[in-house]
Amino acid sequence: DPYMLYLGRLSREKGVLTLVHAFEKAAPVIPDWRLVIAGDGPECDAVKVKVSAMPNEISSRIELVGYKTGDALRGLVNRATLAAAPSEWLENAPYAVLEALAAGKPVIGTNMGGIPELVREGETGFLAEAHDEAGLADAIRRGAAVAAYPAAYAAMSAHCRSFVAENCNQEKYIRNLVSLYQELIDRKVVA
Repeated sequence: DPYMLYLGRLSREKGVLTLVHAFEKAAPVIPDWRLVIAGDGPECDAVKVKVSAMPNEISSRIELVGYKTGDALRGLVNRATLAAAPSEWLENAPYAVLEALAAGKPVIGTNMGGIPELVREGETGFLAEAHDEAGLADAIRRGAAVAAYPAAYAAMSAHCRSFVAENCNQEKYIRNLVSLYQELIDRKVVA
């Protein structure tokens, strides 16, 4: 029962409606897949209206589960096959992307802000341009294609986890930041 999970605020800049449109385009070629949307926000009603206007064979595969935290949220992430980050604004390092990658979930994301630094094409997920429904639908199809091959999916999942371990370690980040500040102080760049 594969599904792609969107986790976050339901607001225009997050690209949730674009994701719903993209899923509708991709749905005919990924008939076993669902889209699960976890979150709440000002676009919630617009998303519900859009989903209810779709043909039943697609709308029945889109589930809005509301705002989740704790074990309920971890369960959704752990059971997901893919995660989605369709942001249409400049985000630095979306926590939802980091959480998905740490759980070994490849991310379907947009080439926007800091997302492409985390979602590396074919390694930790697949990218599309922001606002591009057709491109996002293609990225969803590519993610589903990898998930159809257990060995390829396991390798990508492992790469997601190792990417986070190597690049998103808090202690390593703090050491590097302190080292940078010390270097600047030693150069007397910081007055």
